[in-house]
Amino acid sequence: MTKPFKLLLTIFLLLTLVSYGQSPTDNAYLLRKLIDKDSSVKVPNTGVWLLVNAGLNKTHFGWLLENEFTNLDSNMLYFEMNTTDVPNGSWREYAPGSVQLAVNLPKTISSLNFDTINKLDYQLINNYTGFAWKQKPTNTLSGIITIKLNDKNEKIIDGAINLDTKNPVTKQQIVFDHFVIQTLTLDEYLTAQKNEKELKDKQEQKMWGAYDLVANERSSFYDSVFNLEKYPSNKLSATINSKTKFDFQLNNSYILTNASLTDSAKHDLTELLGGNILASVQGDKKVFVFHSFYDPLKNAIDDETNYSLSIQLDSIVTGKVYQPNEFNAKLAFWHYGPSGTVITSKKVSGTITITENNSSKTSGKLALNFKNTDKTKFSIDGTFELPKINLSDISDLENRIKIKLIKYYSDE
Repeated sequence: MTKPFKLLLTIFLLLTLVSYGQSPTDNAYLLRKLIDKDSSVKVPNTGVWLLVNAGLNKTHFGWLLENEFTNLDSNMLYFEMNTTDVPNGSWREYAPGSVQLAVNLPKTISSLNFDTINKLDYQLINNYTGFAWKQKPTNTLSGIITIKLNDKNEKIIDGAINLDTKNPVTKQQIVFDHFVIQTLTLDEYLTAQKNEKELKDKQEQKMWGAYDLVANERSSFYDSVFNLEKYPSNKLSATINSKTKFDFQLNNSYILTNASLTDSAKHDLTELLGGNILASVQGDKKVFVFHSFYDPLKNAIDDETNYSLSIQLDSIVTGKVYQPNEFNAKLAFWHYGPSGTVITSKKVSGTITITENNSSKTSGKLALNFKNTDKTKFSIDGTFELPKINLSDISDLENRIKIKLIKYYSDE
């Protein structure tokens, strides 16, 4: 596994860890008006609490950490929506742009008018403006919240804090709807944060163990099926936009003899980032799977691309030159980086030639040109030599992995 691949996968795995904040139904959330749209979306908080006899120290700066709180003769209201900790849900795509607000409050306060917030010691982080910080956006807080005790002696918060910016214009609200807020001393808070970190670290370590288990099982299987020493006639080259040319070095490649190609991307993240992207299902076709992981700069990150080319034929005939109306070819790829996503081809031209075919392998030539959904062009040509396997071989592999994962997670 390459270091860049592991780094990117780490980010994705962290996004799947358990969130310790509330959900939108817990009556404390960020109501975010979508930029250039009239609609709004509720985004869950990832932490809301009231620190008693504690608050911000005098040197607080940037995203607040545990060491920036101190014992004081006051209380502190804290709210955060940290993008990396937001749980998965319909709001997930609208979560980028973290928000954090911490306000030192008098102990006896029962309501707070944020129009006069400047009279209090507070800190606000608003990253919803994105890279517009170069334009020096201004933040304005307004609104009123009330803090009352219920008959269980719990503190209840109601109201909304308006968070508006200019240059660019954005509108958000921190909403409290009869919210029972967690009240902690500084020692209780620090202990809770320590326990939370230990649990997250344990979960992350467990996730990496599961990933290594899956990766090792798949690598062992696919390496036994295909490698360039066993099939040395694979000499393919690719060209992007008629400019960038590179060796399309194969791994994890084969022919499924009883399958059918789909347009659907696999849901398995490790396959999207480092394996064959497009899914095949049971059928009566022959599906050729060509996989290549292109890493032009070994010591750089975010320059890698995971390529997956799948070709479906009704039958394999030695000596035949297949025209575009006689095959279905689909290119899919994922370019690493913060905006990485699956790109697929929308049009193909060229030919496929079969030079040899027997019960165990097929050899031939590719000369294909693709136009892709991101408006790039991709060409591939050269010779290939691929082994034949059944779709059931892969199904058996995935079933073995599932059984081992069940055992892995049960062995705590």
